[in-house]
This record gives sequence, structure tokens and C-alpha cells, in this order.
Amino acid sequence: MRRPNSKYGRPLPVPARRPNRRKSGAGARRRAGVSAPSHLIAARALTSRSARERKRRLADNRGAGPRLTPRNSNLPRGNPYRTNERGQRVPVHHGALEKRAPFAETPRVKFPRVPHSWRVTPKRAIALQRALAARVRLEPPRAPLRYLAGLDAAFSPDGKGCIAGVVLWDAKTQTVVEEHTAQGPLLFPYIPGLLSFREAPTLMRVLRRLQQAPDALMCDGQGMAHPRRLGIACHLGVICGLPSLGCAKSRLVGEHEDPPRRRGGQAPLVDRDEVVGTVLRTQRGIRPVFVSVGHLMDLGTATDLVLASARRYRLPEPTRLADQLVARAKAVMRAAGARPG
Repeated sequence: MRRPNSKYGRPLPVPARRPNRRKSGAGARRRAGVSAPSHLIAARALTSRSARERKRRLADNRGAGPRLTPRNSNLPRGNPYRTNERGQRVPVHHGALEKRAPFAETPRVKFPRVPHSWRVTPKRAIALQRALAARVRLEPPRAPLRYLAGLDAAFSPDGKGCIAGVVLWDAKTQTVVEEHTAQGPLLFPYIPGLLSFREAPTLMRVLRRLQQAPDALMCDGQGMAHPRRLGIACHLGVICGLPSLGCAKSRLVGEHEDPPRRRGGQAPLVDRDEVVGTVLRTQRGIRPVFVSVGHLMDLGTATDLVLASARRYRLPEPTRLADQLVARAKAVMRAAGARPG
């Protein structure tokens, strides 16, 4: 189609309309009535909140601001103004400025570095167990054990990962202080007697999320009642340098007599002419549990801690609550995996 030109009388071509090549983007989403992706909306909201928080901290002199002094100056960096009692902004002398890191994280408990790798062969794992067993010390605790970290672990629904939980229990007030969960990959195959190389990496990960330092570790597993005298309670106790004990639901090694049916009934657990634990009945007429020492603890103290923590149920509260915490996390993962799409 051509149109006449009124000035020269010559027809000129009508400019062709540019095709809309843009199939995605803000304009295409707006024309289609679709909002921005959820991750972009969350990023924008986070950015705006961060900007507002940074501006408020700079106004109140509660965070490190831009560089206001020469680079070679001895004066600290920060906001040169503060808000007084009347809400007025007044200048602050550089010597009174506080140097605080912005977005400070909540302090967490620091544990020693693991002295070995978790990616080892079964033969190497057995050698590590024998070497670490020589570092286990059986002695009474030097301080009162108030905060007990109950630990438990389970495998993910797909069988490819490990879910760990920790519940920090206040033995004095009989209350939960904090609880956390963590997930991690399985780095070791299932071999009886080497369970710690499957669960301990994720258990160490969840322990590092604690904000209150525990006084002792209570593991849902074995301690000295192990073929090589290094169950998961001993393994974690040696790594963390903390008193530890194991409270297992079933027997791994040793022989024992049936303990009395009353609450607190005990019988020694003997393996190769050595007492490696105590068979303890925590409630009247129910199945007993198997208590063994992990590290920096004696068998009497470990038995008393388990009995004092098992007020109403068969298992002590720290490990019982940790078991429930892991079960809830596993149920959430199973529901998310079964969700369509």
C-alpha cells in the first residue's frame, strides 16, 4: 500500500510495523497479565528492606557507615551524627563512634575441626575407630552437666541423605532451650559397626547451629558398647571434646541378665569380660534401654543422667524429643516429594 505525498506528489511506502520479537520480560508479562517471578519479587523486597535497614542504622549510628575519614587516618569509620533523647541529630566526635559490623549474625557454638575425613574406605574407617578409641577417657565430669544436647538422625525418604536433629535440654528446669535440624548427603555405605561414618557428618553440622554451648552430648546410639569400643557417642565426644553418653534402644554387643522390673532397675552389660554399659529400666514394666559411656564420663553418671531425664517415657527427653524432631522433618520432606509438579 502506498500513500501520496502532498508536497512532491510522489507516493511513499508506508513504514512496516516492527514485529514484537520480545516474548518474555516485564512488558510481555504485563501485557499477558502475569506478575513477575516469585524469586524476583522476593529479591526486590529483600533489597528494599535492606536499604531501609541500612538507612535507619546510619541515622541512629548503629552500624558502620561510609568512609568519612582519609584512608591513612587513625580515626574510625562511621556515621558522624547520632540521635539524642529529644530525637535531634547531633554531631558525634570520632572518638565516640562505635565500629560494629553491619548485619551481624547470631553467635553460634564453635566446635573443633574434625581430625579426619569422612570419605574413607571401610578398612580405613576401622583403623580410625581403633585410633580414636585410644583417646576416649572414662572419668567423672569435672563440672555439673545442666545443658544436655540430645542427638538423633534418620535417613531421608529417598535414601540418599541424612536428617539430623538436636534438642538442647535444660536438666535443671526440665525444658527445651533450643532445637535445630540439618540435612546432608550420605558419604559412607551401610556397614554394621560403622554407623557413625554415615550419621556423624550431619550430626556435626546440626551441632554447629546451637547458640548455647552444651555441657554434654546424649546420643541415640552406642558408646563403649561397641565391638571396637567406639560407638557414635564416643566418636562425637572425642571430636567435640565434650562429655558424652549413648542411650540405645537395642543391644549391639554383650550379654546381660534381665534387670528388675521396677523403675531404676539395672543390670551390667558385659562383653568379653568387660563391663561396657548398663541395662536400665527407666519405667516400671517396660523394655529397658542400653546406656554406655561416650567420653569424659563414668558409667554411674551416665546412668543417673538417663534416669533423671526419663520422667514419663521409656526414652530420656533429650533423645526422645530429637527423635520426634527428625520424624517431623522427614515427614515434611516426604510430603514435598509427593507433591505434584
